Amino acid sequence: MITVRNATDNDLTFCSELEIACFSEPWSKNAFFQSIAAEDTYFRVAENNGIPVGYYVAGNICDEVNLYTIAVTPDCRKQGIGKALLYDLVNTAKNDNAVFVSLEVRESNENAKKLYESLQFECVGKRTSFYRKPTEDALLYMLKFKEEDII
Repeated sequence: MITVRNATDNDLTFCSELEIACFSEPWSKNAFFQSIAAEDTYFRVAENNGIPVGYYVAGNICDEVNLYTIAVTPDCRKQGIGKALLYDLVNTAKNDNAVFVSLEVRESNENAKKLYESLQFECVGKRTSFYRKPTEDALLYMLKFKEEDII
């Protein structure tokens, strides 16, 4: 059974090792540590039967939520864990009266784009050469909650 909970200090090694396995420019263990204490940050971990299998970190600044990083262990992908993490993020953002959730994704990451689009995120722009190692454009996705509040 998949559950999503707040991250603790005990999750730092898992999250930093998974981050290194998934990304060419990973967050440091210290960045995850700082996220635990930050009041404007959501740092959540997904577990499958009590075993950590994924996480996300997002920031809520002025009721605008940005997903900073999200990852699922390679052996647990395509099992609904990423979707569970995103549902948790969306519900948490809504409960905190956010106006929208936004994120960047590599233009070539078809699986992630399909996941975001399945949850009604819309591609609203592009950031040229946003990613490094390798250099690649990012697509900006957004899920709006209160469209009238977005300038």
